[in-house]
Amino acid sequence: MIRYTRSFSVAVLACFLPAIANGAIVLLEDFEDNTVTYTGVTEFFDTSNDFFTIVPLNGSANPDDGPYTGFGGSNFFAAEDMNDPEGPGLSTQTLQFNVDITNFTGLTFSGLFAAGGNSTGGSDAIIRYDAADGLRVRATIDGGTTQNLLAFEALEPAGDQNNNELRQDADFNGIGDPGGFLPTGTFAAFNGIAIAGTGSNLLLEIEVSVDANNEELAFDNIRIDGTFNPAMTPVPEPYSFAIWSLLALVVGGLSWHRRKRQAA
Repeated sequence: MIRYTRSFSVAVLACFLPAIANGAIVLLEDFEDNTVTYTGVTEFFDTSNDFFTIVPLNGSANPDDGPYTGFGGSNFFAAEDMNDPEGPGLSTQTLQFNVDITNFTGLTFSGLFAAGGNSTGGSDAIIRYDAADGLRVRATIDGGTTQNLLAFEALEPAGDQNNNELRQDADFNGIGDPGGFLPTGTFAAFNGIAIAGTGSNLLLEIEVSVDANNEELAFDNIRIDGTFNPAMTPVPEPYSFAIWSLLALVVGGLSWHRRKRQAA
């Protein structure tokens, strides 16, 4: 004879009801091939001093101010002297990722970032970043307010706008923070940066600006994580009826077991 206990009923319910919330990867761009998730840019490779593309997949195996270490897999995205005439002639380009975030909450951004021009071990020992150089990551949900997520900008000590270090710009004022994080040729992870809000479409933008030799920027493993919540989706009527029927069965089983124990 089977006795319906509370633990048995909960176990039955857990087997049939969908998980209310599950952590999931919403976007992952690892640059391991040319089947990419971004738009909005024109890639090119001229020489080891002039490029804006996935390396070494589409160009130099060792960008000029490398070697780079700590990236994921075999490739990463890198930029140097982007306004080279062999390319589109633009010193700033923006990778755009349009991500379906329907039913996702708790969104976060993560990625790996490096800057070869901050290292004195490359072909040029002079730090080269100028005021216009930098990398900025932004997010916009359903065309709303744009959120600043991460930025690296050139220092401008005493107003000096040329040949400075590139550092993290935590207050997003367009100037690297003195004492801010110094990216080098070793990729550094920035994980779990919160993206506020929910919606149906997330526009993630990575804006890159470098316009001269030895001004290098690189990034890899661009990722959006979130919590998938199927409860945000209306449940079809037949499915809803089946769930409520199961709940009624479980509750009935609990009530029967309680009466049985009282009668014993």
